[in-house]
Amino acid sequence: MRLERVTRIASRVRRTIEVLARREGTDPRSLNGWCARASVSLFRNLRDAGFHASIYAHFLRRPDIVSHFHNTVILDGKRYIVDITATQFGPDWFKR
Repeated sequence: MRLERVTRIASRVRRTIEVLARREGTDPRSLNGWCARASVSLFRNLRDAGFHASIYAHFLRRPDIVSHFHNTVILDGKRYIVDITATQFGPDWFKR
């Protein structure tokens, strides 16, 4: 039940970020370049809902990706990655 609540919060934040991105001319399907802003928004929403969340930054040494931010949330002693902007990498990214 708690994981479902995290999913609902993340989905709501994602929709809000898509609207903001569209206003600034970014493709809302990918959210490329929005990971830091989205992570902060998600962090605040999760924290306000009583969850223990953290923001992580990854600095990658690839020419196409300099850095990426995502959240983690701990539920019942387990750490879950919650990344509402992972779509920017496309479906093939996760097959590597």
